Amino acid sequence: MATDFCQKPGVNNQVCCRPSRIFHSVSPLMTQPTIADTCFELDGFSLLSVTGEDAARFLQGQLTCDVRTLNPTRASIAAFCNAKGRVISVLTLIERDGEFVLILPRSLLTKVYDKLRMYVLRSKVTLTPDPEHLQLVGLQITAADAHQPPLPTADFGVLQAGIIWVKLPGGQRYFGLLEQGKAAADDLSGTMAEWRYLDISAGLPWFDEAQSEQHIPQTLNLDALGGISFEKGCYTGQEIIARTHYLGKAKRCLGLAECNADMTTHADLAILSASDAVRVGDIVAMQTHQQTCRLLVAFHSADDMAKCLILNDAANSPVRIIPFQ
Repeated sequence: MATDFCQKPGVNNQVCCRPSRIFHSVSPLMTQPTIADTCFELDGFSLLSVTGEDAARFLQGQLTCDVRTLNPTRASIAAFCNAKGRVISVLTLIERDGEFVLILPRSLLTKVYDKLRMYVLRSKVTLTPDPEHLQLVGLQITAADAHQPPLPTADFGVLQAGIIWVKLPGGQRYFGLLEQGKAAADDLSGTMAEWRYLDISAGLPWFDEAQSEQHIPQTLNLDALGGISFEKGCYTGQEIIARTHYLGKAKRCLGLAECNADMTTHADLAILSASDAVRVGDIVAMQTHQQTCRLLVAFHSADDMAKCLILNDAANSPVRIIPFQ
């Protein structure tokens, strides 16, 4: 039962820095907020079900990951891109009994559904947004091996045991995909804001409409996360993504930044070099927790991450670069 996972007491104080293709100097961290073992109501995400005889072939031609590598023990992060190789949405892809389930930000569901539907043509594929038979929860625990059967410990590893658990980067965190009605609402005490803070800390580049079609997958670190296959063949945007990879021209990179939570926000909030006020980074996602704000930043160059940085808010708030958690 889902409640077995949701009712374990304890606090996860581990800080796990995942490997990245970008290495940089690190400023001292603020006190790392901890969120106790809990289940989260993930109302900021939506599900998109893809079924039919041609479902795997269809998704193979649209997503950056190799759909053929999915199996009952492995999911994948991926991107759905436009023809110019710009990411429309990041998503997590799971296969269950011949059905493919895409987990993506709720704000981008309609856009992704409409664009995917344009490519269906004569394929034997059915797209179902927010399928009524499924629901999604989030889980953070202290020890994966404390549960039977043990939860997976490798990123995007899967355990299918009634509930489908998918291991996410950043500590012991999991997506839980289950049939509607299997988890009571009062078991879900964690908030979407807390979950988003953990996602940002782990370097998971979920974003909303404002950042859609702005970045290539490499800028969002999807290659380091295993979300791009360079051997699978053609898919939408593949030519530009592959050219960037093989010519080594991915100059922009993803970094994690931290500042005080009392900074002021506005629509064009960005990271500047403190010495000359030149814009050096675009904010992909941000979330506050307690007295801290964390920001996923698409830096224009890896060299910019070593500079003294500020926000372009009213106070020019100082920004520190920290490792992914």
